[in-house]
Amino acid sequence: LMAEAGAGGGDGDGGGGAAKELPYPALGDVVTFAGKFGEPGVGRVAYLQYIATGDKWVADVVVLKDAGDGVYKEVKNRRQSELFPVTELAPLLASYVRSVDGYKVPTTKTGEPRAYASG
Repeated sequence: LMAEAGAGGGDGDGGGGAAKELPYPALGDVVTFAGKFGEPGVGRVAYLQYIATGDKWVADVVVLKDAGDGVYKEVKNRRQSELFPVTELAPLLASYVRSVDGYKVPTTKTGEPRAYASG
């Protein structure tokens, strides 16, 4: 849906017209990022956009607030989002919990979110 073919079309199997691959993490993933003061932040990828002039992907991340016990929630009526290059995001192994309307995220012993994979 978000992938765009390069100039000249093509099917992505070689040549100058290869299609741009969608980035990882994907739309809807819960991710961690560096906050304004270096603390880890948690958010959900709401939108992805390819910037051709910079040859990079950027993500609109809805910031989630810590509700305790490793649960992160979206603040209702006050949605806060930030733009990040996808390379600065790390996916989290999170599960949506309907009863609390939030995401349960595994944390380290110090209470920081544990990244699913590095890279």
